[in-house]
Amino acid sequence: MVDTHLPPQTIRDDHPANTKGNEMKVEKTLMDMIIKWHQAGYSLDEISPLMPQIPKEEIKAIIQQHHE
Repeated sequence: MVDTHLPPQTIRDDHPANTKGNEMKVEKTLMDMIIKWHQAGYSLDEISPLMPQIPKEEIKAIIQQHHE
């Protein structure tokens, strides 16, 4: 008989999905997409639904940081 049960997977400490507290690490690719859409004229309210995995406040911070 073959055991088909898979062991639970753990997320490495350096994996982007591993968050500590309320801090979220956004991958460089996602940040670049947010900046491109913003430069193309998309508003925060238009970008947010396209990135449901990233909180709206985080998207806003990425855009603000880009302007600095």
